[in-house]
Formats: sequence, structure tokens, C-alpha cells
Amino acid sequence: MSEISKSTAQKFISRWKKLHDSRSKVDYETAGLAHEIRQLFPKGSSGDLQFMDWVQYFLGVWAPTAAMLKRAAQAFILFPDEADWVNFGGWQSMSFMLSFNTKDRRRIVKASRQIIDDRDKTIGYSTVRNAAYALGCRQNRVLGRPNRTEVEEKLGALRTYVQNLLDEGVLALDDLPDAAKEALTPTKLAQLEASLGGG
Repeated sequence: MSEISKSTAQKFISRWKKLHDSRSKVDYETAGLAHEIRQLFPKGSSGDLQFMDWVQYFLGVWAPTAAMLKRAAQAFILFPDEADWVNFGGWQSMSFMLSFNTKDRRRIVKASRQIIDDRDKTIGYSTVRNAAYALGCRQNRVLGRPNRTEVEEKLGALRTYVQNLLDEGVLALDDLPDAAKEALTPTKLAQLEASLGGG
């Protein structure tokens, strides 16, 4: 366990208990506290592990909560302004945006701020998520799963292609497998979209 003075540990434990007693989710203040504690450990993955071990031991949280606090500390670095947390809908939106690369994150933030300006009110996770989809951003830094827009376009193109074959008489409806027939209905397409991770 990393060497942190007893008084420093007690200060963090006391502040954590106040936050934990009054809130059911990680918010801006908790993220700020997580960031402050995280700064006491070395940078990099080794420091992340030490931080998570420390908060599990001293704050008495489960491993998933410790991992969430680590992400909250990261989000606090990227979004240090409380107004952003409030305007974008809090922890859920901030956690979502952590999964994108810097360029896409900036695009999502810019689009979300424009929505906030247009509506003249705060937005929530769904709006931030839809803005990311509309921009074609991927959460995975390498390939990522298809977003909703891409899936809809691919399924639409496939549906149109099969329908054209049927209309031109190249295919008969009876020639199609049952699964393909069912996939031509909007309901089944929506289910297929959800199964592909687009919903």
C-alpha cells in the first residue's frame, strides 16, 4: 500500500463519506475528489492499480466502484469545469465520452455545446450519445462497433438490394430463406440492428 500520511487519508475518508452518504452516483464533486486522491500515486497503469487498491481498502468500496472512481478521475482531467458536467448531464455523459479519442471527443463536445446553445438548456446522456452517433464517432479506438447510423445504412442498403432482386424477378420470395424474409420487415430489422450492437 502506498505511503500516504494518516491525516491525509483521514481527510479523504471523511470527505468521501459525506459524498457517499448524500449521492447515489459519481458526480462532479466525487470526480474531483477521486482526481485529488489519484494525484498521490505514480502516473500510468501501476499508479492506477495502486489508486484502486487504496480506495478499496480505505474507502471500503468494491472493485467496480474503484474502477469507476479511476475513470471519474480521468474524466475530471478532461472536463474540469463543473458547468460542463451539469450541462452534459453528469457522470453518465462524461464516462461515455472517455471512450473516444481526443479528436472525436472534441467533435462531440462541440456538437453538444451547440445543442445546449440552441435549446438554451442542459442536455443529458441520450442527447450526447445521439450527437456522437450523428457524427459517426466510434467508441473503440481501433475499430469499434458500428454505431446506429452505420447499422441503419447497411441494413437499409441490404433491404433495398434484396427488394430490387425481388422486384426484377431475379428472385422469388419463396426462394429466400425464412430468416431473410423476416429480416425484410421493419420490426425484424430493428431486432437485427439491436443484436449487432447498434441499439
